[in-house]
Amino acid sequence: MPSDTETGPGITATVGLVATGRVRRHEFVYANDDRFAPTTLVPAPPARPVKPPAPLGELATASAEEVASLVTEALGGARDTRNHNRWGIRGLLAHLERYPGPTWQQRWEAAGLNEPGVTVTAQATMVSPTLRRRLNAAAGHAFAVRLVQPSLRAFRSYLFSCYPRWFRTVARDPLLEDFCSRVQALPVSRERHHDALFDVCCTLTIFGIELADLTPEALLHYATECRKYGLTRGTRPGEGAFAATQAWPVLYDMGQFPVSAPRTLRVAVTKGQRSISELVDRHRLRNTEVRDLLVDYLTRRATELDYAATEHLARYLALTFWKQIETINPGQADLRLDENTITTWKQWLRTLPGGQPRLNVDGPMVAIRSLYLDLHTWAAAEPERWARWVAPSPIRDADLRKLPVRRRRLQERMAHRTRERQPLLPILSGHVNDHWNNMRTLLDATRAVDIGE
Repeated sequence: MPSDTETGPGITATVGLVATGRVRRHEFVYANDDRFAPTTLVPAPPARPVKPPAPLGELATASAEEVASLVTEALGGARDTRNHNRWGIRGLLAHLERYPGPTWQQRWEAAGLNEPGVTVTAQATMVSPTLRRRLNAAAGHAFAVRLVQPSLRAFRSYLFSCYPRWFRTVARDPLLEDFCSRVQALPVSRERHHDALFDVCCTLTIFGIELADLTPEALLHYATECRKYGLTRGTRPGEGAFAATQAWPVLYDMGQFPVSAPRTLRVAVTKGQRSISELVDRHRLRNTEVRDLLVDYLTRRATELDYAATEHLARYLALTFWKQIETINPGQADLRLDENTITTWKQWLRTLPGGQPRLNVDGPMVAIRSLYLDLHTWAAAEPERWARWVAPSPIRDADLRKLPVRRRRLQERMAHRTRERQPLLPILSGHVNDHWNNMRTLLDATRAVDIGE
């Protein structure tokens, strides 16, 4: 049966063959519209600048005494502060000189100091406690003057309470000062001000860039890495909070980020709906031809399904079905499965990893049976596209013989859960109301005082 074509204002719809006796499936092709192009950012470190920042000049191969003098002069301060800074940076460089390498960065890495949890204070066990404290500050001074470029986890292995001040003092960057002024004007606490400044200074340090080179992708990479390793300031490990939430909108408002970028970090990390390719590719199928087939099939089916149903169908076909087929028979090249593979897969499907019986076996089976039937039907109209994938369905009539009975049992279990939980609804409602009233009282109390009191 040939396919028909229907057209309307701005829309071209191709009506394909009937895949089953009950459902007519359509394939729509919409006109391209760049206004609705996705804007989801991908976290990525920035490109290494052609000329890395060097606020005190090229120090990679400078002598220890020259570096100590420049760092002490750049940081300034009272006489005692200068002496302490000089003492600390000399101790740090003396420690690094014990390791091979023509540059300070190579010696830093040779000492293992770019690894998480490894600090110079932990390595310098033979020095006095006072010098160890100076070495901690000296490491921050070395980062601020761009003598060495630490990794994120190496940087956060140290505790710096004054790092933004050190970094700004050395950088003398008007753009960075503009950012700091805008942050100070935010109606938030001093701790949040400091967090925003720290996040940006830390980002510039670990990437070896200036603020003018900071991109949304780079800051998003920093934020996600902090979340991944539990390094977000002001939170406890495991909370899953993102860093740089205060800094992002300031950078956007000052024009550092393009107008096409999200306004806030929260919007940037919100993925939204995935494309068909992403729904399939996240399961990492080895057979690229089957992967392309599933993408084409789901693209055609998605025109009649909502996103949730499309996501479920993609998971059934890519993960529950073909991913397991590749595990059972790594050499499987098409959809024509031998009986041993089918039997092994059905045994896997009926049992959860913990050994309990799987309650929902009908969903995957119906989806797979529909895949085979659809390919068989579509191949009659488009043999050049679908015929090579036509094969006997691994889901037999006997597998779905008691499907109505199992669906009734499913409805019964759902109704039973509702009956069990319904008497608890007033308790939940009361708890939510009490919590809301407590939070409202706390909010009213905080509004009566100024920030910082």
